[in-house]
Amino acid sequence: RLFGAETALAAAASYALLAVGRGPQGIYANTEHFVMLFALAGLTLLLSARERRSLAGIFASALLLGVAILMKQHGAVFAAFGGLLMLGGRAGLPGPRVRPAQLWIFALGVGLPLGFLCGWIAWQGEWQRFWFWSFVYAREYMGFVSPEEALGFASYGFAEAAGSAPLLWALAAVGLADSLRSRERARSRAFLWGFTLTSVLALSLALRFRPHYFLFLLPAVATWAALGARALGEALCRWVPRLRVGVASASLLGIAILGGLYTDAGYLFEMGPNEVSAANFGTHPFPEALSLGRWLRESSNREDRIAVLASEPEIYFYADRPSATPFLYMTEILRRFPSASGLQRELVSQLEAQPPRYLVFSSSFDPFARPEGFRRAPGLSRWIREAVASAYRRVGVLEVRRGEASRERWGPAATAPPRSDNWLTVYERVTATPLRPR
Repeated sequence: RLFGAETALAAAASYALLAVGRGPQGIYANTEHFVMLFALAGLTLLLSARERRSLAGIFASALLLGVAILMKQHGAVFAAFGGLLMLGGRAGLPGPRVRPAQLWIFALGVGLPLGFLCGWIAWQGEWQRFWFWSFVYAREYMGFVSPEEALGFASYGFAEAAGSAPLLWALAAVGLADSLRSRERARSRAFLWGFTLTSVLALSLALRFRPHYFLFLLPAVATWAALGARALGEALCRWVPRLRVGVASASLLGIAILGGLYTDAGYLFEMGPNEVSAANFGTHPFPEALSLGRWLRESSNREDRIAVLASEPEIYFYADRPSATPFLYMTEILRRFPSASGLQRELVSQLEAQPPRYLVFSSSFDPFARPEGFRRAPGLSRWIREAVASAYRRVGVLEVRRGEASRERWGPAATAPPRSDNWLTVYERVTATPLRPR
């Protein structure tokens, strides 16, 4: 629709490689994939619907953009871009001017999914909690990163994302540069520039710039790479008159794609799941969580509750046991932010109300082995220490090692402290004493 079938095929081929690359961590079910699924579908349908002046098409595209917001708050920027498209008939963007009724239909479609969700949550009596986690905490979360840290995150994230397929990113740079001088398909290029800036805004919102946030940008990068291959192909044909533009462009793109496959060959074709996990996440205990989850499942009843006082919610899934607390991401609870102390008190009250049979700690969240991490939450650290000392005993240690097999110790052998720098530990409740330390 924007640049022709050949460019579309080249962009799709580029995206197919970019989206599974090791750098942007594309093989995992990151939320960004689901935002882009609905955002791309919505924007593509919107371009067609505006040209046909179809109210049904505009409403359907707006619904898709509204669902993108439900996937993650960042989806709102793509919905806003869709709104600009609706207004942009005389601003160099593709499509005719729209009537007021079409704008109202679009606004209704975007707001309907979120409005339905908000109404349902309010009816369930959970509006306050929903507002806090979706908006208040999200705003505070953005404040966790200083501008200096944001720059460091950005450089690291970009290096990781572009490192998997550097030739495709180089072609994208060529496409961007060529768009500044070429006047061919100016309206389509204006759309692509708007979409690219929207994608940059989406990945920048939280100031984290984690590698998988760059999934927001990959559809735009893939399209610019296709345009860059065509621009270079046209330049080659001026030097070699007998060469066809299509052949030259396809050859250049093929070289870039093969280069990306070569860069990630071990990751894509040779490594097993544990090796891939180690390559992307180092000593993060994803493989060990499988073994721990299996042990918890075999050592407990279905009604037994567990509490994973770490940032490893996958253990609940592997263990198939209910949680004693809805807090799943413990690392952030130790930060200094306005709501931190209240959240820490809420965590304690939940553990007191439903004492878990098993407690799981990780080396990054363990007030026994690494008390320095709890300096910002001394009350929480003291409560956990006293609660465990009065009612629990250590029954399992999983030492996380890379380059050699991880080690597990269960039962009496688990009383000895971990011998590696990274670990998971398991404590079992051995007394009916209420969890109410002083």
